[in-house]
Amino acid sequence: MDKYHNELKDYITFFTSDTGCDMVFYAYTGSTESYSNIVQLDKYYLCREEIENIKQSKAVLDSFLYEVNNIIEIGPGSKYTLLNKTIPILNASKNLVQYIGLDYSESYLNETLSFLKANSKEISISGIVSDLLRDKVNIGDTIHGRNCVIFLGSTIGNFTKNDMHVAVS
Repeated sequence: MDKYHNELKDYITFFTSDTGCDMVFYAYTGSTESYSNIVQLDKYYLCREEIENIKQSKAVLDSFLYEVNNIIEIGPGSKYTLLNKTIPILNASKNLVQYIGLDYSESYLNETLSFLKANSKEISISGIVSDLLRDKVNIGDTIHGRNCVIFLGSTIGNFTKNDMHVAVS
């Protein structure tokens, strides 16, 4: 079966099955700009609410993240979400040394890392291409100090209950 038929089958399964399917791939079928346009829509309340929560929780984030040295982000997202969610979190981490992004798509991850290098404070920025359902992520010896893993957005909602446990383990 070709790629088109597999995508169509997954799409139909997602909307007709009570178990859903892995929709992570669909975030990468368009450009990062098309995804960025979607999350900025008024009807896409998830992103807007998350941004508002981050703004409203600045004092709590500043306090909690003050001693964090390393942030590992699962599925960093578009330039819009980086600018409005990730970068404010990086800025709240006063002792931050390193950012590591994990993503399914190498090209998407490379865009993310380039954007962060150009638009955030001077820290070590790197990435790992990984499929959370199939790969064990090995961050290795590059991490020293206090860590914080962030998994913003709604990606986890696209997984079945079983897959959720695999993805975060």
